[in-house]
Amino acid sequence: MRFICAELKQEGNSFSPLRTGLRDFESYHLYRGPEVETHLAGTGTEMGGFYSVAQREGVEMSPALATMAMSSGPVEQDAFQTLSEELLERVESSLPADGILLALHGAMLVDGLDDPEGALLTRLRKVSGAIPVVVSLDLHAVPTSGLLEHADAVVGFDTCPHTDLFETGVRAAELLVKIVRERVKPRIAFVRVPLDLPAEAVDTSEAGPAADLLQAARTERGRGGVLSTSIFYPQPWLDMPHLGATVLVVFHEAGCGTAATAEAVAAALAQRLWDLRGAFRAEFHSVEQAVDLALASGATPTAGPFVLSDSADTTGGGATGDATRLLRQLLDVEERLPGDALVTIVDADAARACARHLPGERVSLMVGGRVDRRFNQPVRLEGVLRTLFHGRFRVSGPSYTGLIMHMGLTSVVEVDRLKVVITSERTWTHSPDFYRAVGLEPAQAWIVLTKSNSTFKASYSPIARRILFVGGPGITSPELASLPFQRRPRPLYPFEDFEWIPEPVVYG
Repeated sequence: MRFICAELKQEGNSFSPLRTGLRDFESYHLYRGPEVETHLAGTGTEMGGFYSVAQREGVEMSPALATMAMSSGPVEQDAFQTLSEELLERVESSLPADGILLALHGAMLVDGLDDPEGALLTRLRKVSGAIPVVVSLDLHAVPTSGLLEHADAVVGFDTCPHTDLFETGVRAAELLVKIVRERVKPRIAFVRVPLDLPAEAVDTSEAGPAADLLQAARTERGRGGVLSTSIFYPQPWLDMPHLGATVLVVFHEAGCGTAATAEAVAAALAQRLWDLRGAFRAEFHSVEQAVDLALASGATPTAGPFVLSDSADTTGGGATGDATRLLRQLLDVEERLPGDALVTIVDADAARACARHLPGERVSLMVGGRVDRRFNQPVRLEGVLRTLFHGRFRVSGPSYTGLIMHMGLTSVVEVDRLKVVITSERTWTHSPDFYRAVGLEPAQAWIVLTKSNSTFKASYSPIARRILFVGGPGITSPELASLPFQRRPRPLYPFEDFEWIPEPVVYG
């Protein structure tokens, strides 16, 4: 067998002022041809899973292109068209093949296009013809009819925090092997569930509704012709007419498998999700409450840090990363800190200003609040420049394992026990590797700030004394009703509550 593999991923946020251009894909990663295997085989990613199965099953893999950008507002149309054209050209030049594996996010936004991933699949199908295409998606995808009409099968992450990217790639690749070897013709039963949920409320790692639903979905796999089940909780800040959760069942009509069976499975999972809608909860604190809880603890520093999630400024959800609310509060109480507090903020101008000094010199500058002026203002920071860094780090934790993250020009300013990491580029802060890259050890700190609202839990739970979600206004606010939705469907829970009955649709 010979498969073609490709990746084109970006998660959109309708409330982000940021735009994603070609440079943003290049600065995260943009690999072509053999570079894909060199950089992504062996990583804890979907592409890593694709390659693992290919090696085990003796499949020749022909890599086309693999690229990803940080979450933001819409991708510039020129950038999307450039990358799409190259991906399609590389796929076409790799034909003939027995199948295609494609890693997408499932919640991409592109200027002027309501369904960019559906448009990409439509064009891919014209290029590839009838050979099977299996697509992997993020758990926060909102798969569209355009995507489902042209994919033979779709497989989504199971977990939040996202710790199963590799396993998702394995499931997708194994499914494609089965389709080709056994000449299986898969179909898809699909239900859109009209609800939107804060990312913090969807946690499959702890007892609760998301874990219960995941177990129920997994139980159905392999029964009655069911090949795969996926539950997608939507990217909550996607202001689009198709916003909502999704239950998706991939099946084939062999043995006792029928469309009616798959529809019944999809409807039952969707109904259970709807019935549990009020049980999805997370506890949020104000900035003042979160800091006071950390300061009030009498535990020793060896007990681990208080990890504060700046939920409303999650860079991995499309926020700017320059919110100053927590920094301002920690500056106000700095003299009361019983141990180190590690804080991060994105501010390229401030990072460059620090670079005009030498480590050990005192600096005085305004930081943060430059891009996101709706919710934050700059803060005066006066301290000692301890570190200048220009580089990247490799993630070693359970989420996005092995990927390289770019920080850009970075400085560490020390205000006694408060250590402020100022990066010039937005990057993932979900892993302790972020702070370790500049010589700071989160496990030994009293307070650690992460601009992540869910993924960080996988890496930080083993070392955290306590995890505190900080709510409030912002681009990635968990207070969904505070955001100016204009195009979302109506009715939609939690904005409205109403009676609803699932109506499955079958593709294929």
